[in-house]
Amino acid sequence: QHVTRYSPALRVDGNRAVVVGIDVQSEGRFVDRQGTAFTVLAADPLRQLSVLAVPPEGTVQMPSMTASELQAPTYVVVAEGTAAGVTFRPVFVGSADRFADARWARPLLAVSGSPLTNPGALVFSLEGAFIGAAVVGAGGGFAVAAAEEVMSAAREWESGRFAATRDFGLHLQPLTPALSQSLQVAQGVVVAAIDSGSPAAGVLDLTDVIISVDGTTITNPEDALARLARSSADPVQIGFVRNGQPQTASVTDAPAPAESGDEGELPRMERVAGEGARVAAMRDVVPPG
Repeated sequence: QHVTRYSPALRVDGNRAVVVGIDVQSEGRFVDRQGTAFTVLAADPLRQLSVLAVPPEGTVQMPSMTASELQAPTYVVVAEGTAAGVTFRPVFVGSADRFADARWARPLLAVSGSPLTNPGALVFSLEGAFIGAAVVGAGGGFAVAAAEEVMSAAREWESGRFAATRDFGLHLQPLTPALSQSLQVAQGVVVAAIDSGSPAAGVLDLTDVIISVDGTTITNPEDALARLARSSADPVQIGFVRNGQPQTASVTDAPAPAESGDEGELPRMERVAGEGARVAAMRDVVPPG
């Protein structure tokens, strides 16, 4: 089903713009209100940040402010995309706490009293300085990615330093209290699905609990996927618990060898957005006789 989403694009120089909060790899393409498609120069699915080529429009000069300069409580202006164009509305920010998110190089702002309901919305001071872009932080709450990191995306692409990501084919879910008791693990994230033929296939199993990546303790799925995607180690060292026993495994980018089809397909799970995981395939068993 085709779903249209509207998001403001932030022009960062004469012919480049950045859009945050949309994963172009899974959600399709970027077009303006007239239906003209934009060329995607670079896309980071981890941060859901894309750099677009846009028609030249001279030099762009936009003042910005660092996260530490935002003193709450205060009012800010939020720019959001709609079918009619970009809209602006004042929003009260009660407090602005900083917290680390492995997907972003700089701390995110956790703002209270601010109904930032649309990922990708742009946040400005009342004086017009760019503060950052609304994103979904670890744990599902809305936060603001720093202006300097959003603005630097086009420069990262131009210099060849755009953040590379690695995909190990893992789909993870939080370790709920019930799962923690059942799996005998106090902290970590649960392997809910593994893509067939991916690097993690044959190394990790469903219901394994990942507790560390390259020696760093894991507390939520976003953190785990970010550290896996950004890891420069080869192979990546994954600490996990299986059947109550701590183990370690090394995973490389090389895909797992294809399984023989003689015995049918092994049980396989797939991720369902907003629901968790479901059985996608089972081995066909034919009773004797």
